[in-house]
Amino acid sequence: MVRYGLRKYSRRRIGFLLNLEIGIYLEANQGPITIKNSRVCRNKHYGILIANSARVNLERNILYGNAPAQIMVSGLYDSARPETNWETGAKMGLLAEQAAWMHNVVVGTETKQFLVSTTLSPPLWRHFVDSLKSDRNVWFHPQDSTVFQVAGGYRGILSRGNPPRARTATRCLPIHASEIRHRTTSNCTRTAPFG
Repeated sequence: MVRYGLRKYSRRRIGFLLNLEIGIYLEANQGPITIKNSRVCRNKHYGILIANSARVNLERNILYGNAPAQIMVSGLYDSARPETNWETGAKMGLLAEQAAWMHNVVVGTETKQFLVSTTLSPPLWRHFVDSLKSDRNVWFHPQDSTVFQVAGGYRGILSRGNPPRARTATRCLPIHASEIRHRTTSNCTRTAPFG
């Protein structure tokens, strides 16, 4: 568990597997925090929980089979978390924002298992998504097409299309950060080839 007071932190090639709770729990951090080339698999709770933490960078990771979600973006429902900078003593408010998710493989394995989930209010979720840089990720779920839980509990789906519809797992289409807050998906979605 990573909590409180981190300004710059990087972990590479670590396995977070089969934990009874959360694989990685990031709470109240101003960042940047980078998790790179790691595996976060089959944890009994969230794979990665990002709670009121800014600049959380996920790069070239595999997130697989974590229940109930691979990535949970959380924090105070409708406001920044008040904190004091441990180095300067300055008061600040922490939000989940300015994240970068690149070249990850994110896979759900069980029905009702989200790829991305949130407990944030619609305005804070919109702020998070608007500041998110997400590209070249592979999003996959073999059993469910409604795999993104956005603000308000809505289950968004992976494919692009009008109207949204489920597709077979053999077809992959691009998805971008702005689409996470909307509705759209197939069982498999890519934001470019995994490098």
